Amino acid sequence: MENKFYWGALGGSLISYLISCFLPCFSTSQESTIGYYCLLGGWTFIISDFWMFMIWSSNILYLCSLIMIVTNNSKCVCFSALSCILSISMIFHRYIIYDIIVPITHFQMGFYLWCLSHWLTFLVCLLKVFKVNHGVGH
Repeated sequence: MENKFYWGALGGSLISYLISCFLPCFSTSQESTIGYYCLLGGWTFIISDFWMFMIWSSNILYLCSLIMIVTNNSKCVCFSALSCILSISMIFHRYIIYDIIVPITHFQMGFYLWCLSHWLTFLVCLLKVFKVNHGVGH
């Protein structure tokens, strides 16, 4: 039962992340921004908006968490927890800088699926570390 839940949560994390890349993440008064646009261009915020760059960095932490899950590294919990916190913190970041500062009017399904993928990965990390450290299922 635990194994099915573990693999279901991991699969759900990957699927929700991939789907979020093809859905609108947030809207401004001028446009909606698609997930893959955020993923591909988010690193450029290091120049104009460091906090937005930190939020984008949750993608790197997410990837590191997945790699650590596969390699049985218990530090995946720390990386995954930080990725969750950073992804959710986007709610408090109410503007985006294009050529000018543009307020974010609302978040859309892509954003929520993206956050869900981070939370599911955190859950998988907790399950993995608990299982490894406490011998459950051995």
